[in-house]
Parts: sequence; structure tokens; C-alpha cells
Amino acid sequence: MIIHKSCHKCGLDTIVYNKVKNTKCQKDYYLYIYDYCSTKITDLSNFYTNKNNETNTWNYNLHYENTTKESIMKTSKLFNFGDYSYNEQDTKILVKANGHIYSSDTYGQSHIVEKDKYENTYNKEKYIGQKILRTTENKNEELNVYIVRDLNSRQLYFYCVLCINNTNININRKKSKVEFKNVDISILGDRLKDFIEYLNYIKIDYGRVELLLDKNIGWCVIDINNSPGGGPLTNSVYKKISDIFMDIIN
Repeated sequence: MIIHKSCHKCGLDTIVYNKVKNTKCQKDYYLYIYDYCSTKITDLSNFYTNKNNETNTWNYNLHYENTTKESIMKTSKLFNFGDYSYNEQDTKILVKANGHIYSSDTYGQSHIVEKDKYENTYNKEKYIGQKILRTTENKNEELNVYIVRDLNSRQLYFYCVLCINNTNININRKKSKVEFKNVDISILGDRLKDFIEYLNYIKIDYGRVELLLDKNIGWCVIDINNSPGGGPLTNSVYKKISDIFMDIIN
């Protein structure tokens, strides 16, 4: 059987569980989703039991630190993705919460500010400044890659959606009208092998990874969410993600 535990009731994992919970399984699997977005405590010692291990529990070896924006920016470039740390030439930068636990704070959502303001007034433990990335002059095409790992074979399965928003309205897609477009993981081209190596390195088994194809520095990994929430994007993907889970556990 598949056993589910989650820190919230409206996430993708809950919807998927309700679709697959009656599926006959090869063994017991644990869809235990610790929500780094809303849970302040990042110590998982009391979340798992002695029944959990890397062969039956998704994200058992994923650490919170690997999902922070600072770690993503520093580590992903080691796997040939773009380095989007800002430099002396950048007068304005993008600022956002460094970790998902700060995303609901006043300055947690992505926004553009003067570099000097960020350096002089922002709490660097909570917020991070980055180069402003753009796919074209007036829109961003954010690639959202949903991943599920077969815990037996260790193979990764992908489902990809481009979230296209008008940056003239707001650079943050949560604050402007968004168009969804299904694409194949092959859109990453020569970076696909690097992408898989990066995911294996941080030991992620389930979640959503967000990337942007910057017109100057190429593909950049910008966010990792170990507990995708609800909303229009989740509503457009949950059936496919449920099918992937059923194929894996059946």
C-alpha cells in the first residue's frame, strides 16, 4: 500500500495520494511530504519512522539546504547551468526569499529593487539578490519540471509545463496572467544530462524544479519545491503525475 503524510492538505501530493491510494503496490511506499514552504522546523528526525528509508520514501535524503535559492544558484552552475549571481554592472537586481520558509514574509516574493537598496537594507539571512533573467524583452517562459523517481530502479520521470507571463505587468508570474504550455523534457537539449546529474546530486525524488532560459547565459535553475501546492498549475498536471506514480508503484 501507499501511506501518506503531509504538512498541508491542499498540495499536489494530497491530490495524487487520493488518486492512487487504492492501487495495489509491490510493497509499502511512503509519500511523506514535509513542506519546506510553510513549516518553520527543518529537522526531520521526528517526521520519519524506522520504517522509512530511501527505497520506500520519496525525498528521504533531500536536505532543506539544497532547496534554498543560494544553494541552487551556487551548486547548479557546477553542472553547467547559468551563473546568475549579480555583479558590478547590475544596477537593479531581483530579490526573493532565500528559503521557502520566508516566502510569505514582506519581501519574500520576487521583486526588482536597486542593488544598493538590497545591499544596505535587506536581511541577507532571509533574502537573496540575483541577476534579472529574461527569456525575451517582454515575457518570461519559466519551465516547470515535475519529477517523480522510481525508488527501485532510481529512474527519474518528468512532466514539463512552460509558464509564460508578461514581465511588463510583473516579473513575478504569481502577479500577472499566465499561459500554460505542455512541453517535453527534451527542451533542455544538451543540458538534460547535466540536469539529471544535478537532481541525483541533491537527492531529490519528488517535486517541482523551475528553470529559465536566459537569452544571454542559457538555462538557469532558479527554484526547487519539494512540496508543490495547489492552484491552476497543479490542476493542470495532477492527472499525469498520478499516472506516473501508479506506473511506479503497481
